[in-house]
Amino acid sequence: MSTFRNYSASELNELAKAEKPTAVNLILDKQAVDFLLGIRPESSPLDDDHVDEIAEEIEEVVLQTVGTIFVDDMQLTDGLHRLTAIKELGYPKSFVARVVFSAGSKSLDDES
Repeated sequence: MSTFRNYSASELNELAKAEKPTAVNLILDKQAVDFLLGIRPESSPLDDDHVDEIAEEIEEVVLQTVGTIFVDDMQLTDGLHRLTAIKELGYPKSFVARVVFSAGSKSLDDES
């Protein structure tokens, strides 16, 4: 059984710089959710109705494991609606997800 834990923003940033794909089991606390939403591409559309549906599932405790979230080249590529729903609900309970950082991701500190 895999262990889920909290990661600091600096730890997540280091994972994103890994030479090969890296997957972690992450507790989606406020810091982790804000970090992942902070690397959302500006062009990513947000469907408010879909966020509302997910938020309802979260409130009904139907959803505690929010699946896999993908980060590619230091940009959130999958998981935007789930993370936004958690944020809009005020970061309730302890939700977990597997986060996959693809090879070649760059650090938030990189300017290129």
